[in-house]
Amino acid sequence: MTNPFLIKSILELGILQNKQTQDAHNRPAVPSQPKRKHPGRPGPPRNSKGPASVTN
Repeated sequence: MTNPFLIKSILELGILQNKQTQDAHNRPAVPSQPKRKHPGRPGPPRNSKGPASVTN
């Protein structure tokens, strides 16, 4: 005899665990990497250091 409520609760538990692991993987990676690495990209430093002013 399989209890449908028990099956539903187990499935919901699995879904919740999957969401928690996805958040754990996404949240540390998203704030730390793009905000620290992308400001050092070639775009903003070129404009701020001014190769454009050198060429002009």
